[in-house]
Amino acid sequence: MSTQRDTAWVKTATPEAIIAAEDAGELADYLAAPAAEPEAEPPAPREGQRSESWLKAATAEQVSTAIDTGELDDLMGIVRNEAGNPISAP
Repeated sequence: MSTQRDTAWVKTATPEAIIAAEDAGELADYLAAPAAEPEAEPPAPREGQRSESWLKAATAEQVSTAIDTGELDDLMGIVRNEAGNPISAP
C-alpha cells in the first residue's frame, strides 16, 4: 500500500511531485474526498447599517458620523429602544 498524501502536502508540493504522487497512487484518498464547502458570504447588513468592509475603508470622520447616526450599532453590539436611545452596549 502506498503512502497517501493530504491537503497540506498537496498545497506545498511542486507540480512535478504532485504528478509523481498521482502516478504512484498516493493521491487516491485525497482525490476521492468530497470537495470542501466554500466559505459562506457574510450576511448583508440590515438596512441602515454599515458592513465590516465599509468600516475598513472608511475615514475617521465617516466612522464618527456613522457612530453618531447609529449606522454601526449592529457591528458594535448596540441595541436601541423605540426612542433611539441605547439600551445595551458592550
